[in-house]
Parts: sequence; C-alpha cells; structure tokens
Amino acid sequence: MDAYFSQYIPQLVLAVLVPVTFLFVVFPVDLLSGFVLLLTAPLIPVFMVLIGSIAQSLTRKQWKTLSRMSAYFLDVLQGLTTLKILGRSREQTARIKQISEQFRDQTMGVLRVAFLSALALEMIATISTAIVAVEIGIRLLYGRIEFQPALFVLLLAPEFYLPLRSLGTRFHAGMAGVAAASRIFEIFTSKTVIDEIPGSSQGKVLEIEEIRFEQVSGSYPDGRRAL
Repeated sequence: MDAYFSQYIPQLVLAVLVPVTFLFVVFPVDLLSGFVLLLTAPLIPVFMVLIGSIAQSLTRKQWKTLSRMSAYFLDVLQGLTTLKILGRSREQTARIKQISEQFRDQTMGVLRVAFLSALALEMIATISTAIVAVEIGIRLLYGRIEFQPALFVLLLAPEFYLPLRSLGTRFHAGMAGVAAASRIFEIFTSKTVIDEIPGSSQGKVLEIEEIRFEQVSGSYPDGRRAL
C-alpha cells in the first residue's frame, strides 16, 4: 500500500497536470505540433490499460499465493515441536519448498509482464517524440515554421512524455497496491456468520468464578498413566 499512495497516486496526478499544462503552452506557439502531442499522448494510457488487465490478474494470483504461503508457514512454525516429535518435519519442509517455488514462478511472471510493458511504453514515447521531431524538421526545411518555435517545441516534446513514461514504471507498484487493498477490504467487509444451535436461547451468560478438576485421571490403552 505504501508504493500505491507514495509513488503511483502522485505520479498519476503529475501525468495528468504536466501534459495538459504543456498543451496550453504549445498550442499558441505551434498548432500542428500541439495536435500531434494531443493525439499521441493517449496512446500510453491506452496501452497501460491493456497491459494492466493482464498484470492485475497475475498480481492477484501472486498475493493469494503469498498469503497462503504465509499462513501455512505460520502453522508449521506453531506446530514445529509436534512435527519433530512425530517425525513429520521433512514432509512439511518439502511442502514449504513447493509453495515457495510456486510463488517464485508467479513473481517472475509479474516481472516479465512489467519489463515487457515498460519496453512497450518506452517505444511508444520514443516514437511519439520522433513523430514530433520529424514533422517539425520537414516544416523547418521547407520554411513552414521559424527556428525559435521549432526549437522550443523540440525541447518540450521529451518533457511532455516524461510523466507518462514515469507513470508506466509506477503502474505495477499501483497494481500491487490495488491487489493488497482488495484483500484487506475483503477481510473488513466480510460478515461473521454464527450458526445458532437448535433449541438454544440467547440468555445471560453465567458468571462462573472458578472451575475445579478433582480426582481426574487418564491413561493410555496399554495401561500407562497419562494424567
């Protein structure tokens, strides 16, 4: 959740405010370049949504495996003494290793999607910047635009796409935060169902000061006393 609130949300705000501010600056200087920036900017969020649908399902599976592994590991630690006495500790070690391998495979799948999405977003941003540079260069060559506004737009073009590219790198941290939050809210919103015993009545709880066991004994089937 820390990465979601400290990285993804601030970068999302910057990815909206900075390009809009740049468009207000570029349009009065060069109308055509402003339209090129306006048309190419949505490509990065669109690809982020397409990739995010895959990454979100993988991240949810990763968190489910992590929660299952954590619960199982806690159960094994709590019953480690009993497992040692019964000689079943090796089997549980193998089971923990199996769950750890599943978590590793799912983590590598999430990282694979993250690297591929980062590469795709970088390519889109680079191609968009190149389109702006090419159209300005051609117009500058034929005298359709002056040098000063052309240089101004060329300097602003990489900075225009920079917040969107940074949002792509923070996107998977946001997906991990959403997956963790959905799990937390699922626990908070779950209702505890208490089955009522037939014939029972909800009366006052009896106040018992103490419980005593006197002359209580127990033994194993072979006759050895246990208590």
